[in-house]
Amino acid sequence: MRELIPLLFLGAFVAVPIALVVAFVQLRAKARRAAQEGPWSALAQQLGGRFEGGRIFVDRGAYQLTLDTKLVSVMQAASTPYYPDGGTFTEARVAFDPRGTTAILPSPDAVPLKLELHELSRIPALATLAELTRLPAGTRVFLGAKDARVVMHGAIVDASVIGAAMRSLDTLAQGVSASGPLAQIA
Repeated sequence: MRELIPLLFLGAFVAVPIALVVAFVQLRAKARRAAQEGPWSALAQQLGGRFEGGRIFVDRGAYQLTLDTKLVSVMQAASTPYYPDGGTFTEARVAFDPRGTTAILPSPDAVPLKLELHELSRIPALATLAELTRLPAGTRVFLGAKDARVVMHGAIVDASVIGAAMRSLDTLAQGVSASGPLAQIA
């Protein structure tokens, strides 16, 4: 029995800090979801979609719009081009049916085109989306063959920012649906 006492202290020394970290992360996530609920559900209603507890989903028939807050580990960030490092990111995404004929970019490259906000003028169709200027510094726009993403660092609660991202992608998808892929990249 006496041999178990050091093991109990060692177990408590390891288990208590781990439990505290898990509790802290859970409490922050709960507070973030509570702060997001009002602006996000209002935006979902405005766009004709639905708010699903931390996610907005809008089905337009030809394409789908989503808005998520993601907690990305450093290992996950290393395996994807969308996140520069680990942390919390807010991601707006528009996706066309992968089996359909509508495409955002003319070539089905596996690697998406990454653009910083100041580079958007390279693509005339994106330069006309004035709402993209409302997005915070460090925002990245990714264009793939069948999807486009706006990735912002942090858990964004500001309705004007998330609304600008979603409306810009919606306008982009409507243009691509009507006119075809973005062919001109300067």
